[in-house]
Amino acid sequence: MISIVDNILKVKDVRKILGCSEYKVYKIFAQPDFPSVKIGREMYIKESDFTRWFNHNIGKEIILY
Repeated sequence: MISIVDNILKVKDVRKILGCSEYKVYKIFAQPDFPSVKIGREMYIKESDFTRWFNHNIGKEIILY
């Protein structure tokens, strides 16, 4: 369920936050443990889910396939 206080991030938003290429962000969104939603051709993630995922992976190496 979407909370009213939760912002929804698109690929371009995550790219700006991480400062990496759009290609890498699409690879991150494709990871099985990344809590995103795909609607048509667009991918989204709740800001709180992104923050939780990011904090959970601090100090870990993320292998992008």
